[in-house]
Amino acid sequence: MKPEEKPRATSREYSMGHDAAEIRRLEAQGRLLAPMTRDLLRHAGVTTRMRVLDVGCGGGDVAFVVADLVGPAAEIIGFDRADTMVSIATARAQALGLTNVRFVQCDIDHAADLAAGGLFDAVVSRAVLAHLPNPVDALRKLLPLVRPGGVVGFLEAEGASLWSTQKVTIFDEIHAVVNKSIERGLWKTDVLSDIVSGFDEAGITERRMSRMTGIFSARDDDACAWVANMAQTLHGLAQRMGFPLPNYDPKTVAADLKKELVSKNALFSLPPWLGATGRVPAAP
Repeated sequence: MKPEEKPRATSREYSMGHDAAEIRRLEAQGRLLAPMTRDLLRHAGVTTRMRVLDVGCGGGDVAFVVADLVGPAAEIIGFDRADTMVSIATARAQALGLTNVRFVQCDIDHAADLAAGGLFDAVVSRAVLAHLPNPVDALRKLLPLVRPGGVVGFLEAEGASLWSTQKVTIFDEIHAVVNKSIERGLWKTDVLSDIVSGFDEAGITERRMSRMTGIFSARDDDACAWVANMAQTLHGLAQRMGFPLPNYDPKTVAADLKKELVSKNALFSLPPWLGATGRVPAAP
């Protein structure tokens, strides 16, 4: 590797890392996205007594939404390749008293091992496929784990752009790092097209696509926390990857963001989320 070259993400890396700021961002994201995740999966057909696989479970947020939909008589298995996130998810499940939810360390290449006890009624994931080098290949490995007539549901961010009614300096700084990251292939911005290709290849029926977003202000703590922690995560990413460092101070970015939003009376939105759901073809 030449000195000026930087490593690209591989199937075994999560480009955003798992430091404290990123874990806080994922926690805020989990709270923000719980309602739309619940609606997406409920309309897809995730219901009581299902056996569900949560792909790239992270801290368990999607699995906990699923647990509300399927009830205590169901089974939910979440897997993640990061031991840190599996430990966090397991501790949270124990604190919630969810005895029918378990989390294991695994990656997509070995996900078939989790179906040894039988195919799943549903396979779901959120914010996972865009971080993989080949989402279509991942779908080829995941969709066969669903029983005929079973449900699939995926939710992915549409890029990483932040919109606002007024110019917000911190947003511009975030976009600069994001654009560099996309150039290096750290995540995909057209993942919905890959999902559609994977669905078509597998003959997924009842296919439904959706696009969802929300509008926030400085008073929306979780949305502001998401942005601030994203800024901190991206500052660390820029250091690791050799990008130009953003001008904001990661230690004060949370307070600085709120101050700027208030001073400009600005409203903003996080990246829109793209949903894709359907059913595996029923057995002939």
